Amino acid sequence: MFNDTRVYLAILMYMFGGMFMMAFNFVEMYRVRIKELNQARIDAKWRGFILLAVPTPPNEIDTLVLNAKHIAHLHRKLKNASNLLDFARALTYFKEHEEVRAVFDSYMGALRGHELFHWLAFSYKRAKMEERAYFAYFISLFPEVAGNTYSNLMNQLIGYINNSNIYCRTNVIKALCRIGNQYAVIKALDLINDREYYMYGRFLADELMAYKGDREELALTLWAKYGQWSTAMMDIVIIYIKRVSGSFKNVFMPLLTNDRTDTELRMSIIRYYKQYRHDPAHDTLIALMFNEKNINLSIVATDALSAYPGTKTAEALHRAIKSRNWYIRYHAAVNLVDLSVSIGNYHWLDVHDDQYAMDIVRYVMQLRNLHVSDLEPQEERTQPYVT
Repeated sequence: MFNDTRVYLAILMYMFGGMFMMAFNFVEMYRVRIKELNQARIDAKWRGFILLAVPTPPNEIDTLVLNAKHIAHLHRKLKNASNLLDFARALTYFKEHEEVRAVFDSYMGALRGHELFHWLAFSYKRAKMEERAYFAYFISLFPEVAGNTYSNLMNQLIGYINNSNIYCRTNVIKALCRIGNQYAVIKALDLINDREYYMYGRFLADELMAYKGDREELALTLWAKYGQWSTAMMDIVIIYIKRVSGSFKNVFMPLLTNDRTDTELRMSIIRYYKQYRHDPAHDTLIALMFNEKNINLSIVATDALSAYPGTKTAEALHRAIKSRNWYIRYHAAVNLVDLSVSIGNYHWLDVHDDQYAMDIVRYVMQLRNLHVSDLEPQEERTQPYVT
C-alpha cells in the first residue's frame, strides 16, 4: 500500500508538472504575440508618420522640406532611445523595399545635415552610456543625416568615447567611418589612443573598412601616426593597410629588417608581405624563419614563404622542416607539399633521415588527400624546380 501511494504521488506530480509547463508555454507564447502585435502597431505608426511628410509620388530628393510640426515631433520623440530604434526600423523598411525606396531617398534628402540631429547628439551626450551607443548606432545606419563636412554632431559623437565601454566606442567609430569624414575618424582614434582605451584589433580594422572616403588616403594618414600612437594601435593600422593597399611595400621594409621593431608589428608586416609579394623581402623572410631568438617571428615567416615559390624557398623550407618547433615544421611542410604538388616534383620532400620531419610531411599529405607512397625513396629523381 505504501509503495502504491508513492507511485500515485509521483504520477500526480508528473501530471501537475506537465500542466504547469503547458500553461507557462501558452502564457509565454501569448506574451510574445502581444509584443509582436504592439511592435507592428508602432512600426505602422512611424511609417505612416513618414509617409505623411512625403508627397505621393515623391519629388526630387533635395526638394522635400519638412514642416516645423514634423520636426518638433521628431525632437520630442527621438530623445528616447526606444523611439529612436523604432524610427530606425521604419526608415530601414523604406530603405530595403524597392517599391518604397523613393520615399526613403526623399525623406533622407530632407534630413541630410539637419540641425535636429546635432541637437539630439548633444541631448544623448547627457544620457546613459547604452543610450549614447544606440544613438551612435543609429548614425551608423543612416550616416546621411550627418552630412559630409566636419560638424558639431561629429564632435559630440567623439565626445561619447570618454568614459565609455567598448560597445559604445565601436559604434562611434562605425558611425564616423560610414559618414566618411577623415578628420573625425583620426580625431576619435587619437582620443582612444591617448586614453588607452581597449579596442579589439580586428574588430576596429573591420570598422575602418566601412570608411566611405578614400581608403588609400586614410591609410597614409593613419600610418603618419607611427611613433605617436601605441604599438597596439599601429598594429591595427597595419591590419587595415593590409586589407586596402599594396603601396606600402617599401615603407615597411626598414621596420621588417630592424630587430628593435616591436615583435607584433613585425609579425603584421610579415603577413603584409605574404599578401603582397615583395621580392626584396624574400631573403629577410628566410632569415627570420631561422631566427631562434624569436620563435613567433619564425612561425609567421615560415607561413609567409608560401607567397615566394622557387628553389631558394624550397631549399630553406627543406631545412626548416627539421626544426624542433612543431609549428615551424608544420608550416614548412604545408608550403613544401603545396610547392611540390604545383610543380609535380616531390624531390624536396625527401626527409627520410628525420623521423619527425617525415611524420609531419605524411600528416600534411594526408590532409591534402595525397598518396603517401609518393614519398618512398626512389633510385632516380628528376631535377629540382628552378625559377
